[in-house]
Amino acid sequence: METSGCVVGDDTGSPEHRFLRPIIETNQFQTMHCHAMMDDMCSNFQLSRSADLRCEDDDEYQFRDRDGKDCSWAGEKNKTVRCSKLDTSNDGKSVFESCRSTCGYCDCEDKASFRFNAIEDKDCNWVQADAANRCALHGVSDHCKSACGVECCQDDVNFRYKGRFDCSWAGKNPKRKKFRCAKKLVAKNCPKTCGLCAIEASDV
Repeated sequence: METSGCVVGDDTGSPEHRFLRPIIETNQFQTMHCHAMMDDMCSNFQLSRSADLRCEDDDEYQFRDRDGKDCSWAGEKNKTVRCSKLDTSNDGKSVFESCRSTCGYCDCEDKASFRFNAIEDKDCNWVQADAANRCALHGVSDHCKSACGVECCQDDVNFRYKGRFDCSWAGKNPKRKKFRCAKKLVAKNCPKTCGLCAIEASDV
């Protein structure tokens, strides 16, 4: 039986079937080949968060390509001003986007997996119980930023855009969030709401 020019059924001896067999077999081979390629590609495909959002400084960064104006320069004095500067040589990004560690734009959250000296009950809650002494221990404040009160990336609770709108306003409407957070003043004061806070490199 024939339907729309294609042979259907078991009439393997028909001229039409002998003509179509190479095409059918080729198409089946191509389909299998494409599936195999996709499986191979997808098995090696991993989603990762942008390196631009890692909690670290860019060692090669120079503000407006000027020698000596690296991330250390950003933190020497007038840090708030320098970290907020726009860098025309770096796609118009703010300095803090390249110097997140120095500028304090790392996430404020404590690491749930942290254990001091790998001791099970010595987590960030343990640190917070005696923060004055325990936060001074090597590496502790890097993992327990909230417990240690480390300067980090958070919204300014006192900020009011045009004297009226706080950071919750910036993120309240998903459709308008991008537009509102594009405003320099909002992005600077509401980095957490606007998704500008860094992530720990070890969490990527």
